[in-house]
Amino acid sequence: MSSNSENYLPADSGAFSTVPAAQRGVTSLASLMVGIGTLLMGIGACLAAIASLI
Repeated sequence: MSSNSENYLPADSGAFSTVPAAQRGVTSLASLMVGIGTLLMGIGACLAAIASLI
């Protein structure tokens, strides 16, 4: 997902050479948080399903 954001930036823009690195860090952190949130929601859904069966 981080490689898709680079396609919208001009390839020859030397002024924005530090932007893709920061953008990659932000997008990787955001995707990591989304992944953790999805994992926690999945665990919560499993626990709720188990609790409803008990």
